Amino acid sequence: MTAFGIRPTFRSDAARRIEAAGRAFAEKEAHANGGVTPAGPAAGSCGTAPIAAPPKRSPGACHRIIAEVAARHDIPVHDILSDRRARVLIPARHEAIWRCVMETPLSLPAIGRVFHRDHTSIGHAVMRHHLTTGDPLPRGMDWKAGRRKRRPGPDASRSEDGDAPGPSTVTT
Repeated sequence: MTAFGIRPTFRSDAARRIEAAGRAFAEKEAHANGGVTPAGPAAGSCGTAPIAAPPKRSPGACHRIIAEVAARHDIPVHDILSDRRARVLIPARHEAIWRCVMETPLSLPAIGRVFHRDHTSIGHAVMRHHLTTGDPLPRGMDWKAGRRKRRPGPDASRSEDGDAPGPSTVTT
């Protein structure tokens, strides 16, 4: 308790910042649309106000996908985003990552920031989901197609089954 009343909690402070950011966004959109705000047209103008859609590259779509996958697998959202590696969580986490890569235009580093992981871990999760479920790889992520074939080394005299040749029997 402070001298001026109850100290605001983190949630109310965060909510206040989110509302302020929303008002700033609406003002910026109204200025860009020539005075038309989402609440209604400005004085002296006619027409309906366009409703501003969230940017397509925002991580909000990933959060929606994570919530859907968590509900489908009956797992809390914070477990999908956590560092836990329980066998029950891995398929749900990989599915959520795969869907984020498939359904959003976000890059792997951006999706990694949502999941608190490196972009290489995101790529690995997509590949594991593909290998376990057979779902297609998104956006040309066929990493095995780009690998070069192994060239035979200096002992190219190996047999077809990969075993080294046995000692030669020389009869004299």
